[in-house]
Amino acid sequence: MADKITRPRPKKDRLRRTMMFMNAQRPGLIKDAYIYGVDSIILDLEDAVAVNQKDAARFSLYHALTTIDYGDTEVIVRINGLDTEYWQEDVRVCVAGGADGIRIAKCESADMVRQVEAAVEAAEREFGVEVGRTLLIASKEARFTQDPRELMMAKNAADVIAALPYFKNGFSFQTGVGGPSLAVNRFLEDHMREENIKMGFALGGASGAICNLLDKGLVGKIIDVQDFDQTAINHLANNPNHVEMSQSEYANPGSKGSFVNYLDYMVLSALEIDTKFNVNVVTGSDGVVRGAPGGHPDTAATSKCCIIVTPLVRGRMPVVCKDVTTVTTPGECVDVLVTDYGTAVNPARTDIIECLDAAGIPHVSIESLQEKAYSIVGEPDPLQWEDKVVAIVEARDDTILDVIRQIKPYDFE
Repeated sequence: MADKITRPRPKKDRLRRTMMFMNAQRPGLIKDAYIYGVDSIILDLEDAVAVNQKDAARFSLYHALTTIDYGDTEVIVRINGLDTEYWQEDVRVCVAGGADGIRIAKCESADMVRQVEAAVEAAEREFGVEVGRTLLIASKEARFTQDPRELMMAKNAADVIAALPYFKNGFSFQTGVGGPSLAVNRFLEDHMREENIKMGFALGGASGAICNLLDKGLVGKIIDVQDFDQTAINHLANNPNHVEMSQSEYANPGSKGSFVNYLDYMVLSALEIDTKFNVNVVTGSDGVVRGAPGGHPDTAATSKCCIIVTPLVRGRMPVVCKDVTTVTTPGECVDVLVTDYGTAVNPARTDIIECLDAAGIPHVSIESLQEKAYSIVGEPDPLQWEDKVVAIVEARDDTILDVIRQIKPYDFE
């Protein structure tokens, strides 16, 4: 024990931009994991380890925690689910070895967090570790929203999908995992059963929601570039009709064979959308970068119908506005906007307007939605920018869509 590595007390509020999962049973991999420069390493005792190898994995884990100096890299351990017989011994090994934190797999409730917290505290007392040192991270499956407003938007988006000519046997579909976007799967199932049609393939980013539709026989294939929850990860590993693809196969703008080129419907969310249908998914209302666009502009540009599902306002800020803070997806690529105050169609898509009229689906102008948003929360003051450019937003063809400048400190005078 004299040679045991001693790690400093972990910081709860540290950056976790990159988290690399590794099988805790693979010493050859985990001994050098820190060299990749990730913020956190997650040593997995759960799905990566066979049932008959759990004890061996814990032995390997303890050895790694006590003998390998990971430097400033945070070391988290994902334990087995609380519905198994393995998780309590996992906790003891994590605490005894000095892991920075524990990731609770398939966490469904606050009670589960409290259960693990009690086990961690008992282990900390048992092994003489400072009580409260070990961080807890809960992870769960992406789930349907229960918000009535978001469910209404999801239903309206599904109604739009079913009203268009692309909704036929073998159609293709993708959705994000935002609350209302994910819930579209639920209402789309009703339309598919009513029309007696099946989806040919779904593209992913996959979640448990679309995996559930495949298991019900309503989807032919899931072609997957990333997974958003544990259910989708397990489904990819065990279902032969759920297959993976590379990022290039998914959305390479230089390849006509990319799967996004064959996408009928794409359902997306937005931080902002303006009266020209431009969408912002990168910067917040304060002008600060909040995340990356991912496949948002790729799928919007290539799908036959791109639907944005978003509330009219969030808190005190209008989502539908005169001009977005940053253009990340051009308005020419966005076809329909569904909000909790109405649906708007891009005027360039007269074909969609005709279909919605024929189906009796009401729609309004996006300008009227913007005016309604401003009437609720007021028109926001324009942001003030420095001259310094901190980021460039590129389109799929490498042309520059927009730049992000350094925000000026706000002056309340």
